[in-house]
Amino acid sequence: MNVFDLKDPDGGVFAFQVDNTFLGRRGVCKLLARIPGCRILKGPGFLSWFWQEQFCQFKIGDVAFVVWEPYGDNDQYWIGPEQARWVPEIAVVRQVFIDEPGIPPWVRAGMVLLFVAMACAMLWGLVSGRIYR
Repeated sequence: MNVFDLKDPDGGVFAFQVDNTFLGRRGVCKLLARIPGCRILKGPGFLSWFWQEQFCQFKIGDVAFVVWEPYGDNDQYWIGPEQARWVPEIAVVRQVFIDEPGIPPWVRAGMVLLFVAMACAMLWGLVSGRIYR
């Protein structure tokens, strides 16, 4: 999975972002639960994508972390400590996402092609008058 580092002025990674196209909010919590010593304090609520920017809180040792989706409709999740600063535990959290293989490129390409084909079929139906007549 692609991880996009956010660095402080000293070059230390204090947080990171991951693409959320094929990784849902519950999927993030499941990945985090794999970390030894990680305690999930709060997971995504019902329809959290509709009303909740910050949808996951967890702790590793004494460090509290959050996962949120900026503006509620971003294409990436922000993962880092509640108090944005470098902590050694961020490397462990980051590694879990790096090790996750994600969706193979051929599956992504197939999904895009399917979406384009469906959009074209609907457009053709609207233009030809075969839909909503």
